[in-house]
Amino acid sequence: MATYKEINGQKVQSLSSDPPAPYTGQIWYNSTSNSLKYFAGTASVAWATGANIPSRRIYMGGCGPTTSALIVGGSNPSATPISPNEKYRETLAYNGTAWTAQANYPFYIDRIGAAGDSTAAIAFGGVADPSGPGDIVANSYNFNGSSWTSKPALTAGQYKMAAAGTATSALSFGGEPDVDRTDSWNGSSWTNQANMPRGGKNVSGTGPSNTAALAMGGQDPSPENSFNTTLSWNGSWTAGPNMNVAREGAGAGGTTTSALIFGGRTVPSPAPSPSSTSITTTESYNGSWTNVNALVTAARFGAGGGASNTSAFQVGGRINVSPDYGQQTQEWGTINGTRTITTS
Repeated sequence: MATYKEINGQKVQSLSSDPPAPYTGQIWYNSTSNSLKYFAGTASVAWATGANIPSRRIYMGGCGPTTSALIVGGSNPSATPISPNEKYRETLAYNGTAWTAQANYPFYIDRIGAAGDSTAAIAFGGVADPSGPGDIVANSYNFNGSSWTSKPALTAGQYKMAAAGTATSALSFGGEPDVDRTDSWNGSSWTNQANMPRGGKNVSGTGPSNTAALAMGGQDPSPENSFNTTLSWNGSWTAGPNMNVAREGAGAGGTTTSALIFGGRTVPSPAPSPSSTSITTTESYNGSWTNVNALVTAARFGAGGGASNTSAFQVGGRINVSPDYGQQTQEWGTINGTRTITTS
């Protein structure tokens, strides 16, 4: 067998730190970290696995950047019931490394909207227990990093809607039972706004405020076809470029000029059974949509968020592998080209 020196013309170097500009395929020994390393190529933006949440769930509210993320509620139909409809009250915060339990939401809740981050957020709508099994609610609550405070309600009860914005400037759009509804939050009250030109349930949303948001994809209520439209909100709705893949129940993050959408499912007509397959595809938006690296694990009806089309997260959701409901976190960001060689 040829040695490394015979192939490359030199021995493996022993260095006190990683070289500043290694060439692709270069191997070296880092004496400071006591590790053998190699350079796999230029750093790239891709999905990587992060920390698991404590339990498997779908339909939770999610918001925030990767280093200050928040998820609220959710449900797990495959779990031992913890409430009449297997819903959660848990609030979890993510700092980019680990999920930490926060103050419980006032209700067992799923299919809820959320905007903001782990230090300041607003959550609204959803299907709640024990206010009544299967009750659609309009309630909204602010989170300040340690507790939940009741705020004025949405203009109507709504669930499976998309969300964008912050704790003081948020937008709720699409969902059920009113697939076209748009509600705006200014920090003190909700106001009904212009209807979406094409609304749906399980629409994906992102954006920085109640005057700047994107609505992406979704599902028609009948027949249950998913679609690939993009709508931009600046006080009114404007049609944008279509995505490459029709999808609903997908995660999303970013701004109106730098966004990412990931996972979900594509539903043909007639709609397949509830066990239809989740998808891994990811698209990046900067005025047009481009296919980029796929999720590590396919997911839909999970939580998602992020700061831009180079920084985002996805957690939980229906994954169509055993067990069917996920607790994995996936993070979208720059992957360093330097790798450590290990043995197993």
